[in-house]
Formats: sequence, structure tokens, C-alpha cells
Amino acid sequence: MHHDATARHLYAIPPDAYGISAEAPCLGDLSRNARSQSKTFLKNRQKQLHSFDYSRLSKADQLDYDILDNWLDTRIALCDFDLYYEPLSPSNGLQSELPMLFCEYKFRKTSDVEEYLSLLTQMEAYFDGLIEFESDKADNGLFMPNFVCEKVVGQCRDYASDGLTILLIDSFDNKLIEGIANGSLELDKEQMKTYIKENRAIISEHVIPAYSKLADSLSDISNSIYKDSSSSDSTQASFGLCHLPKGSKYYELLVYASTGCSDSIDNIDKRISDSRISALSNCRKLLLNDNELMKKADKVELPYGDNKSEMLEALKNCIEKDFPAIPDITCSIDNVDPYLSESMAPAFYITAPIDDYKDNTVYINSASNYDSIHFFTTLAHESIPGHLYQTAKSYDYGIKPYRCTLDFGGFVEGWATYVELLSYSYAGLDDDVSKLLMNNQIATLSLYASSDIGVNYYGWDMAELKNFWSQYGVADEQTLKDIMTLVVAD
Repeated sequence: MHHDATARHLYAIPPDAYGISAEAPCLGDLSRNARSQSKTFLKNRQKQLHSFDYSRLSKADQLDYDILDNWLDTRIALCDFDLYYEPLSPSNGLQSELPMLFCEYKFRKTSDVEEYLSLLTQMEAYFDGLIEFESDKADNGLFMPNFVCEKVVGQCRDYASDGLTILLIDSFDNKLIEGIANGSLELDKEQMKTYIKENRAIISEHVIPAYSKLADSLSDISNSIYKDSSSSDSTQASFGLCHLPKGSKYYELLVYASTGCSDSIDNIDKRISDSRISALSNCRKLLLNDNELMKKADKVELPYGDNKSEMLEALKNCIEKDFPAIPDITCSIDNVDPYLSESMAPAFYITAPIDDYKDNTVYINSASNYDSIHFFTTLAHESIPGHLYQTAKSYDYGIKPYRCTLDFGGFVEGWATYVELLSYSYAGLDDDVSKLLMNNQIATLSLYASSDIGVNYYGWDMAELKNFWSQYGVADEQTLKDIMTLVVAD
């Protein structure tokens, strides 16, 4: 399901140094034929892996073997649930991820420009495969709920307007100008004009029509399923995975694939609940010891204002006593383009190439309206000592390149969440204020996690979700609808 060429381009420069073939660039293949071959492909790769004599491997190679074997086991098992996967989430779905990846596509040499334009021309074919995939989901009773589909369709219609055209044109032109200025692109004025003209034509003839067709097709599928149906309303029922034919089994596998934890869902749910009880108990003790503490926490203002560079420098200095030295790296902190803000995550780190991790980028979504303390802790999550530090230190340590491309959410997000919580103590706050805010964040994260399990595994409907959140003082109808949409869509 991944965008093959964009992933290859983001992870490795140059790919041929890692034995990655210089085949024609391809966004990926979502067709039935490609999906049917995935399991066989993965099993063949695992068979190759098992041909090694494990006992003769070094301890480091045995660890690499175990990691890859586990990853293959999980992905092979997920192949039996391929139609349960939903690539079109309203938050960070393919429809919003692709424009961001194209904007981040680096022009390190002239051939990269050619590859970029080739990928843009493939948008229609790629989306056709996506439409076929969603049609197959619908035929098997696995299509997304209507209220989720409406959000995705709305986003696609927005992308088919002038905003995406302007974004992709500006991004392309700026990268050409920058590449010529730094000497990485050997282009004269005529070649530059030709590329600029070609890019505009491709956006008009291939990208925008692809989004229009995807929006129309999803709308048609949804209308055929939910016409005259009350199930189109997110307040009427639960749409958790457990209501699908093999949904509970898929959810169990998805939780394992995402977290690496093989405990039962019941046990995981209890551990989340115990964590929340502990965090709230800590909050209560702190508040009983100081009846002004809540007011202090509400009025927290850090000395950096909105100066992102100063925040980042403060984090670098704060972690010196707790973490190994930071490699020689730089980090730019950019704002998500307003045009993409409604459909992108609150913040994210762009993974650096394996052999060029000196320059890094973190994006902050201004639509999230962070106050200063949450901006600080979010920056810690995404940059230092979070994802950026984690990535740079992993590369610096010399882990095998293939491990950089494997997705272990429990490890990656677990680390970033751990240091995000730790960063409250780096913010220069009163000790009790930082402890209160940290425990409040633990409790908040646990509420979302419990909601996810409640809706997707235990089958909560809206009334049960309301009852759960009401115990913690949350009763706003729109907030609860948003939570239901979030845990169903993601």
C-alpha cells in the first residue's frame, strides 16, 4: 500500500548504493492482482530468511533476524484482512499524505525532477486502484461509514480546487530555484521553463482530475450503500471494527502489529485503566496539597513565546544530562500549509534519508492552536529528544538500513510519548505544576485509548461512549462526535 518511489526517495540517497534497483518510478499498486500476490511475496521473503543458519549468526544478526521474522509474520497474517485496511482516513489518509510527500520530494539531481513529474502523471492510475480497492471493500460489506466518507469526499473536493494547484506549483518552482542556486540542478533558463510548464500541465491534466474522480467514486459507493439509511449518522450506532465479520480478530492483530504487545485486549484495557487511575490519583494528591495549583497550571507561559528555535535550543540543552550526545544535525520547524492543515496531523517529523540525516524538518500544524507548554512538549515529541533524536541516533549507531523502513508503532511512538511526558520537567515550570500537567496528559491519552478499545473491540455505541466520558466531566455533543469519528476512522 505504500508509495514505493516516494518512500525509496525519502529513505535512501542514492538508492543504488543500497542495491535498490533503478526501475521506473511507481507510486504503488493497489489493484486486486497486486494484493493477491502480497502474501506469496512475503512468504517467499520469509523462506529466504529462514534459509540462514540462525545458530551461526552473530548476536547482532540474530536480533536483526528476529525483528524481520516477526515483522514478516505479522504482515503475512494481515494479508488475510487486506480489505479491512482503510487507506483513506480523514486524518493522514493517502488523499492528504500524497500532496505533503510531493512537497517534501527533494530535487538532489536533475533526474529527480524527471522522476517527480513521472510520479505526478501516475496519480490517476494510482487512484483508480484505490477506487477498485474501496469498491471491493463495499462488495464485502467493509466500506467506511458514511459520516467518515463524507469527510474524505470533502477533502478530495477541496484538493480538486485551486488550492492544491497553487501549493504544488509553488513547491515545485521553489525547489527548482533552490536546486539551481545550490548547484545540485544543472539547468539553464530554457530547461527550467520547460519543467515549470510541464509541471503545470500535469497538475491540470492528471492530479486534479484524479481527485475529482476519487471524490465522485467514493460518493457514488457511499450513496449506493447508505441511501435512506439511518446508519449514515455517527450518533445512531457503533461502527467499531468488532461489528464486521472478522473485525474482533482483525482488531487483535492490528493492536499487536501497532504496539508489539501480545497481551489480550482485556489485559491491555485494564493496564490502560490502571494507568489512568494512577495518573488521576497523582493529580488529586497534588491539588489537595496546593489549592492554587490548578490556577497556576492554567496560566503557564513559557519564556520562549512563539520562538521555535529558542525552544529547540532549550530542549537540546536540557537533555544533555539524561541522554547520549546528539549527532551533528540541524532541524527546521515549519508550519503545515494552511491549505492542508485541516486534514493533517497536529505535528509530524519528516524521516530523514538513511545516509543524510544532518538536515531535518518538523512540521507543526497551526490549526491545533497550541498554548506554549503544549507547543514545547509537542516539539519534544517530534524533534529532540523525540522522533528526530530517535532517528538520528539509530542511524548514527549503525542499525541495518532495512530496519529504518519497518514500522513498529509501539517502539517509535512509545519513545516519543515517553520523552514528551519527560519534557514537562524540562520546561522550567514549578515542579508540582509540571507533575500535574504530565499526569493530566497521561490520563487524557488513556481516555482516547480506552475509547478506541471500547468502540472497536467492545462495540460501544454513542450512548456508551458518552457515559464513559461523562465520568471525566466531558459531555459536549460535538466533542464526543469528533471522538467517535476519530476512533472509527483511525
